[in-house]
Amino acid sequence: MLTLPKKIYLRGMKRLWKVSYIQSAGKLIIIEHPYRELALYGKKYSKSAALSLIARWVRLKAQDFLIALVKQQNRRVKATYKKIIIRSHDSQWGSYLPSKNISLDYKLIFLPPRLIKNVVLHELCHTKYWTHATKFWRELAKFDKKYKKHDNELNQAEEYIPPWVIF
Repeated sequence: MLTLPKKIYLRGMKRLWKVSYIQSAGKLIIIEHPYRELALYGKKYSKSAALSLIARWVRLKAQDFLIALVKQQNRRVKATYKKIIIRSHDSQWGSYLPSKNISLDYKLIFLPPRLIKNVVLHELCHTKYWTHATKFWRELAKFDKKYKKHDNELNQAEEYIPPWVIF
């Protein structure tokens, strides 16, 4: 049985939030207070409703963080893409789509910064080389010398995702 988190660590941002649950009149809401405190207020509510609201908050944090990171890394890579999409992926951390959009999994925010950066650089390099041919790996190596190590780490990266996260 899932329990509601008392703390949320967004490893990619290196930030920890304390979470409190406060019974109050009205519907369930989430408020981010100063000093990284998150509070859920509401009359009786289900765990699934609370987790859904927390997941939405995490997605918003991930969206701001990941979009900024893509733009920052793209100053080096100089890739061309249309837009950045942050959503939940079933089996991959990111993808470069035929529509020329970069899609990233919001759950990346729970991973160490080096792995997030690797995924971002990987997708930016796909804007130049669609497949994983030798040219693609050479391009990625220009920006991430340890890409092989990072790729191997990404195979076990789900261990960083807290059990309460809604997939």
